[in-house]
Amino acid sequence: MATDTASILAIALGLLTRKIILILALGVTAGLFSWSMWEHSWISLAIAASFAVLVFLPILFRSGENSAQTSP
Repeated sequence: MATDTASILAIALGLLTRKIILILALGVTAGLFSWSMWEHSWISLAIAASFAVLVFLPILFRSGENSAQTSP
């Protein structure tokens, strides 16, 4: 019984951390694009776009792969 509970909690914690990381990356990306619109410069847009491509998109794709593997 204890091992079943521990394994269920480990799976739930793994899913929760993936969702939290995804939401944080989405928030930072939205914040960077908001800052870019406020700043009105091409370098701020380049910073926001590079963060979105290099950080947010890999996290999003990895999250999608994990959810596709767990669904029947």
